[in-house]
Amino acid sequence: MQRLYGLYDSCVIARNHTTAKFDLFDIAQSFGLTRYSARIIINLMDAANTSTEDLLRTLLVRTAVMQANSEAILGELKALREGQSVLQEAVAALQIDVAGIKGTMAHFATQADVEKVRTELYKAMEAQTWRLLVWMTAVCSGLTAAVYYIARNVH
Repeated sequence: MQRLYGLYDSCVIARNHTTAKFDLFDIAQSFGLTRYSARIIINLMDAANTSTEDLLRTLLVRTAVMQANSEAILGELKALREGQSVLQEAVAALQIDVAGIKGTMAHFATQADVEKVRTELYKAMEAQTWRLLVWMTAVCSGLTAAVYYIARNVH
């Protein structure tokens, strides 16, 4: 509020001495106001029918509104920061989960690995089948020869 009263006094002095508008801009900005706020003050100062009390009252109301708006914005920013921290925690948890999944995926087989194992299995089954057929043919031939020998030579 002290800043507002100081701004008001500076503007009244500038108005009474009929300085240029850019001096009012400089005064308003020296009190930390934006160019938009300075423009509002200059428009109020230019109004010939505005009394000093009305000008002060208008400035006080507008300042109160601006403070309320800035407090609402600060509240929203605080809520956003809290949401951001929650989001950061969730992202950190997801990163840990993804790292775990990547660790276990190293042990999983790819499609190429599966095809390689399938091919090796079929080759081994084919080789085993031929061994079994050759062995059975040899055993059966030997048994047939033994039966024939026994039937011909044993009386």
